[in-house]
Amino acid sequence: MLDMNKSDQCKQMESGNETIMLVDSIDTVIGEIGKIEAHQKAGRLHRAFTIFLQNQKDEWLITKRSEQKPLWPLWWDAACSSHSWFPNETIEQAALRRLPFELGLHIKEVNNVRVVGTYEYHAVYSPEWSENEINHIVVANYDGELLVNPNEVSDFKWLAPSQIDERLTQPNLFSPWFAQAWQEVK
Repeated sequence: MLDMNKSDQCKQMESGNETIMLVDSIDTVIGEIGKIEAHQKAGRLHRAFTIFLQNQKDEWLITKRSEQKPLWPLWWDAACSSHSWFPNETIEQAALRRLPFELGLHIKEVNNVRVVGTYEYHAVYSPEWSENEINHIVVANYDGELLVNPNEVSDFKWLAPSQIDERLTQPNLFSPWFAQAWQEVK
C-alpha cells in the first residue's frame, strides 16, 4: 500500500475525487481512475466494498447517505460503502481506512473484519451518474460510539435483521447495492 499518513488520507477522502481501481470482470486491476470519472454516465467498472457492522445485540448499523452525495443521496445503506485506492490495498484495509472517516469510530474497537462475498452490478442513478462495480461485502463487529461525518452520513440506526428485512420491502429506501449485499450477510 502507498505510504500515506492519516492526515494525507483524510485530505484525499475529503477531496471527493480519490483515485480508485479500474478492474475487469474477474476483479483484476487494469488501471486507475478518478472516483468522479468512474461514476459518470454509464460508469467504468471499478472495485468497491460495502461494510456491515454488527453489535453484540445482533443489530446491524444502517446509515442514511448524506444529501451531498451525487448518487443516491438520502437513501439508506450499510455502515459504509466506498472504494479501494491501491492495487495492493486489501478490501479489509480499505474498509478500515474508510470507517473512521465516515463514522468517526475507534478503529481499534472494530473486530473480526472479513469479506463474505463479492458480486458485480450496474445501477443507473441518472443520465449523468451510475454505479458499475465489483462490490466486496465486508462484515465486522463494533460496539463503540459513532461520531458521523455529516458530509457522508445524514442519519444512522442499529436495527435487528427482521427490521432491515421489513424496510427492504419499501421501494426507493435503500441504495441499489444494499439488498444483494444484505442477502449475503444474512
